[in-house]
Amino acid sequence: MCLPQTSHQKTGNTPSITDLQDGEQYVMSGLNRFCYKNSVVPTWRQTWTSIQVKVWSSKVFKVETVEGEEELKELERFSFWSWFQGFLRERHNETFININLFSKKTCFRVDPTAGAPYSVKPIRSKLKTNAEPLLTG
Repeated sequence: MCLPQTSHQKTGNTPSITDLQDGEQYVMSGLNRFCYKNSVVPTWRQTWTSIQVKVWSSKVFKVETVEGEEELKELERFSFWSWFQGFLRERHNETFININLFSKKTCFRVDPTAGAPYSVKPIRSKLKTNAEPLLTG
């Protein structure tokens, strides 16, 4: 388990953003913002790599994913359209956020029911194939 690393200053009413580290688990409660920065420059060797962020809780929560910090800040601005979209957004008690290998940074916001605790963990893994080696005899 890991304590959140926040590298961004709180300015005014803008909440801080937690930078996620590969393999670390974060236990949080209440509405929080996260960013995952892909630290590996993708080459042909990473073609079979999958990066996901798992979010889970005993209660339900909403997740909203955006491409970067600026878009994350936009979520804080009230508009009728964003409120309506949030109202329609599906609630989960477990979800996986797929991270694009070629994206420099992926950010998201977790909004749990009644401030319930939840966990967040980035997972980097190799994709498995169904192909088995041919046996020659």
